[in-house]
Amino acid sequence: MAAWTQSLTLAHIGLTGWRTRVGTSIVIIVGMSCVVGVLASALAVHAGMMRMATGTGDPSQAIVVGAKSPPEFGGVIARSDVTIILNAPGIARGPSGSALADAEVRYRTYPPDGIYWQGISITGIGAAGIDLRPNFRVVAGRMFKPGLHELLIGRSAQQVYGLKIGDAVPVASGQWLIVGVFSSGGDLLESQLVTDAVTLMTSTRMLGYGNVLVRLQSPQVFDPFKRWLTTNPALQVSAERQAQYYIRSAGFWLNYFNFFAYFAGAVMSIGALFGSINLLYGVVSARGLEIATFRALGYRALPVAASVVAEAALLAIIGAIIGLSVAWVVFDGRQMVNGFGIFSLFLSAQVVALCLGWVIVLALVGALPPALRAARLPVSEALRAS
Repeated sequence: MAAWTQSLTLAHIGLTGWRTRVGTSIVIIVGMSCVVGVLASALAVHAGMMRMATGTGDPSQAIVVGAKSPPEFGGVIARSDVTIILNAPGIARGPSGSALADAEVRYRTYPPDGIYWQGISITGIGAAGIDLRPNFRVVAGRMFKPGLHELLIGRSAQQVYGLKIGDAVPVASGQWLIVGVFSSGGDLLESQLVTDAVTLMTSTRMLGYGNVLVRLQSPQVFDPFKRWLTTNPALQVSAERQAQYYIRSAGFWLNYFNFFAYFAGAVMSIGALFGSINLLYGVVSARGLEIATFRALGYRALPVAASVVAEAALLAIIGAIIGLSVAWVVFDGRQMVNGFGIFSLFLSAQVVALCLGWVIVLALVGALPPALRAARLPVSEALRAS
């Protein structure tokens, strides 16, 4: 009989006999499901944040920021610099010939009483800010009016903060009224409040803008566009593709959750690995008579080892499916807030594949020592142990 036929026969017999080892099987399944559940939930945070960061970016758009100062909050680009930036080559023009660009500013304020968050981000946009965001639409209430202390709140921000139309938010020395709710396709802006940039700058006494968002004629003109800006002696700015800018802005949090996912997964995997080895040694001992019988019938050592590995792999996959199912029910789509923004956890296909690969490798490594012992176990010793 061929080795692969022997392997299939032994694997089938070993798997169908799991009822006699139900306690051991359940422990292995639970251990693997815990490892996968923790790993999947942490990676879902990373995947959700990455999806929001990449979803915010547009390959035909770029962001111009100050070369030396962080642009997130406060004004670092003077108003006079904005005029120069809008004359840069490569910027797309509208029907009227004006540059498709918008100078914006960001501001962080404390939430109203009763809302327990460290702060809420407000983005001030200009007239072109909406046109540069094709997914932007007001879904409730109305648009803010420039010159008035009015705000729109993103749908994601509303779900987390619990603010509604008619609520007031403290900005500078006054209270600004929320007059509408907007959606922008689940991007970063949707986790913020939005208002008129000039009105926000005047109220907060900012002297400049935080960044300038521009639509390029094509993604290919970005390099000459950036070179023109960075070599202009009248400017101290830099430019970045929009998608790359948001991924870089989220870099700290992406690295943090990546490290946490793999660190926690590794720690739990070590425990599951040693536990699996001990349990599978017990499985080999319990199957001693069975293994000895087949060895006496002429079955080779490799098929015997393969049957032990197959049993471990199947139990690990069952545990992984359970862990992934729990993570999907509990975490997928759940909103999370950190210093980058508000985003939904996402159990992507890559996360599922990585978790399955992780647990299969873990099972193979854990099954290898017991499998080798089963393959090398002399028939006489196996019979005495049974």
